[in-house]
Amino acid sequence: ANGALTLSHVLGNALLTNITLDHIGGTLYGQNHGLSDILAYEVRWTDGGLEYLHNTYSETLEYSFPDFYSPLTFTGDNKYAYGNTYDGFLRAGNHTLIDLHVTTPPLASLEVAADPNGNLAGLMKLGFDANGAGIFGVASYKVGADGSLTTTQTTANVPRAKLKDVNSMSMSPSGKILAVGGLGEVQLFHWNGAAPATPFADLPIKPYPGVPDQVLTVPGSAVILLWDKANHLFAYEEGYTPAPSGQTGWLYVWTVTPSGYKSAPGSPHAFFGP
Repeated sequence: ANGALTLSHVLGNALLTNITLDHIGGTLYGQNHGLSDILAYEVRWTDGGLEYLHNTYSETLEYSFPDFYSPLTFTGDNKYAYGNTYDGFLRAGNHTLIDLHVTTPPLASLEVAADPNGNLAGLMKLGFDANGAGIFGVASYKVGADGSLTTTQTTANVPRAKLKDVNSMSMSPSGKILAVGGLGEVQLFHWNGAAPATPFADLPIKPYPGVPDQVLTVPGSAVILLWDKANHLFAYEEGYTPAPSGQTGWLYVWTVTPSGYKSAPGSPHAFFGP
């Protein structure tokens, strides 16, 4: 009961990235080897094991997932799953995925996050500024009864993210806050369903000492964002510190509500891992 982890099972020959669970925790999905295959497994909660269910192929997944931490996102009723606005899936009775072959809406997004109320946030690249940095927009989509996506926004009026490089996006379980992570900070938006999102806070993350003998200090990047159900937002900042510490990054924790945020005690925590 002290929070320590022990290895329970090793998953055969699959090299899974972008791992996620559905809303009830009964099925685990992951992208196989960073390619166009999504593997589905039933979770055995009695011992933590996994039972293989199905493989779903969708050719455009390979071009979007490797650029971000971008697991599948599920609508509130677990009926539909999306990897982006190109790849939408219907969950079959055995929790496998059937490609919807969705018609891409006018605003296409390579990363998406669903709220519990039938809407989807999308992160889209609008171009580059005069310095060559990316310009990103946060689009809002409505999920139709058939899984189709529609939006009333255009490239001219979609809300902009202030980040110049974006790595991750995550919707709070309440569907009220959208977090977008990238170089130097995590940006928070009030999420307004199918209406445009509105920026409301910037959470800075610190630079880290770079690879020894190469770069001394470089901006940190929030490459993974996750929420729990108690209004806590977790951000993993990838980084490197000089040996012999072995530290590979920091784990930030904030308590976030629509009215504000505060750092959790001890945050950021040194992270040691591969």
